Amino acid sequence: MLTLRIITPERSLPEFQAEHVTIVSVEGELGIRTGHAAVAALLKPAGHVLARAKSGTVRVTAVLGGVAQVCRDQVVVLADAAIPADQVDAAKVKARLEHLRANPPATDADASAQAAHRREIAWLETQLRLPRQVLSRDEMLEHADAHAKASNTPH
Repeated sequence: MLTLRIITPERSLPEFQAEHVTIVSVEGELGIRTGHAAVAALLKPAGHVLARAKSGTVRVTAVLGGVAQVCRDQVVVLADAAIPADQVDAAKVKARLEHLRANPPATDADASAQAAHRREIAWLETQLRLPRQVLSRDEMLEHADAHAKASNTPH
């Protein structure tokens, strides 16, 4: 059994016991099971962590950047921000996304302001793509396939 811990500067999410964890790194998706070799991975700037318990319960969490470490059946994710799918307020996220799209940075804004604007949009879009309900194994695989295809589509 794996122990998943997701930690941000503001909080630590409750630990989750999983038989499988998938993280989205800058190099692609990484599937982790018990006995996985030790590894550290840089997370995608706006991605997710998907964990499935032996009971079939699935927890999906949006994560904003960071790193993941796998060592001795412990998966530790250190992220700038994280929100479980069932805590996403879609109406607020959509409103903020609409505001950002209607108010892009000035054309003469520095590169860091423009990058921060794009990063926040990607973060909000990631939250909206998360499934809100507990998924079956087949639904989880379908969601992962759809997310991989969306991730490979240029924006």
